[in-house]
Amino acid sequence: MNVHMILEYLKGSTASLPVEMAYPVLVIFVIYVILKKAADRLQVLLIIRFFWLIQIVLLPLFVLSLEALVFNWLGPILDDRIANMITRGRTVLLWLIFARIIVQAVDLFVWKGMVKRRTGMDVPNILQNLVRIGVYLLAIYGIMTFVFDRPVTGLLVSSGIIAGVIGLSMQTTLGDIFAGIALSI
Repeated sequence: MNVHMILEYLKGSTASLPVEMAYPVLVIFVIYVILKKAADRLQVLLIIRFFWLIQIVLLPLFVLSLEALVFNWLGPILDDRIANMITRGRTVLLWLIFARIIVQAVDLFVWKGMVKRRTGMDVPNILQNLVRIGVYLLAIYGIMTFVFDRPVTGLLVSSGIIAGVIGLSMQTTLGDIFAGIALSI
């Protein structure tokens, strides 16, 4: 499977998970949720990372299973427009799930892993939130481009220009904020 096949699938192909696989995936997902709730109380980083690895495979499979079951149950009465909406909804969910997985990976392996191990301190929340916002914005741009076939180059250019203007106008204020963050670290 190459990158072009993956991009075609994320664009909203009609391929779906076989219904025979959907039921076991749903059962495994319910077991996963129950075990994760129990493991979250322990707050052990190794266990949290283990469940993150399972979630990489399980969350997309769960979404594909739901889609397969919906098409299996309602397939004969669905028209093409509604089937297309369900497929696009599945693709949007997959983009957002992958963005969430990336955000969790940065949190678990960079902020709580590498940075905390090297400095012994927590990363400021403002930096964590900026990275989260950036990842979700990239996912939204991906959704607009690949799922809804809307060009976002004009939006990217204009938002970059606006950010530059705001950054230049707030230069001294931002300098004071970053100096305060540096002092608190």
